[in-house]
Amino acid sequence: MLGFCIQSLWVVLSALILLATQSAFFGPAKYGMIPELVPSPRLSRANGLMNMTTNIAVLLGTYLGLGPIYQWYYPQSVELADKAVHSEPVLWLPGIVILLIAACGIAATYGITRLRPMKKSLRLNWNPFESYWHSFLQMRRERMVFIVFMWSSFYCVVSIVLLILPDYSKLLSITPVQNGLLTAIMALSIAIGCMGCGFMSRRRIVPIFIPFGAIGMLGSFVALGLAPLSYWPIAAMLACAGLASGFFIIPLQAMIQLYSPENTRGRFLGTTNAFSFIAMSIGSVLFWVINGPIGVPANRIFLFCAMLAIIGTVILFARMNRLAGDSRLLH
Repeated sequence: MLGFCIQSLWVVLSALILLATQSAFFGPAKYGMIPELVPSPRLSRANGLMNMTTNIAVLLGTYLGLGPIYQWYYPQSVELADKAVHSEPVLWLPGIVILLIAACGIAATYGITRLRPMKKSLRLNWNPFESYWHSFLQMRRERMVFIVFMWSSFYCVVSIVLLILPDYSKLLSITPVQNGLLTAIMALSIAIGCMGCGFMSRRRIVPIFIPFGAIGMLGSFVALGLAPLSYWPIAAMLACAGLASGFFIIPLQAMIQLYSPENTRGRFLGTTNAFSFIAMSIGSVLFWVINGPIGVPANRIFLFCAMLAIIGTVILFARMNRLAGDSRLLH
């Protein structure tokens, strides 16, 4: 809130870094506790519900951030009687909203079931790279590397898509609020896809949903890359991509939780998150190279995403017998 009020970029960036650091601790704990709260047959459904509510929160945040909060915070000017009247920006509003959301989050934590530490003797290692390396070696023994690779690849594509969407403001000549609606539509469709996958899985994890989700994303990306620049058709194709994404990510997430050893599950999920953020950084660099030096229009970069989806789909079908035959997924 201070950074917004004094209009200091560095204060805002420092706060943003602290928020991102907090998220790095929050994510593994949030998803790591699910296998301790629900039996393994209900992992897919629990993850579907968790991802659905997460994406609804993203949807609400996108609407508020690009809707009323943006309009109140950003300086406005209105023409009245041939004279421009400038409204004062509400500088404290973004900070107050974030503080209220944080307070609600803290209050909600008191309703979470308390869990016992899985490994009380575990000591804090100040060298994160050593922990990542040990976790990676253990993942190889648990046959998790392929699953983590597909999970990270998904977030590489997601980062590219999220960088494409802002360019639609210029491509479609639309307002930031209308552009935010495209993001909201995709977030809502991901939420529906996650919940649908969770309920269709019933009491088991269904790996076959993963390649079919990849096929759905492939078709949507091809359509987005070739489609004419029209607002509602693009919104519909983004919705299809979001639905397919839900069916792709939920089985992978449930499998990572199931295969992670109980006493080091948080460390495994933290390592998985690290790989996913590395993949997102790679996706950002790829977008910059394709859109900048190469000069490909942003909407055509969806065809590059489709190429990545083709590679992933082929690999998934080649490995599907091994994944589907694992007895741990059925009990």
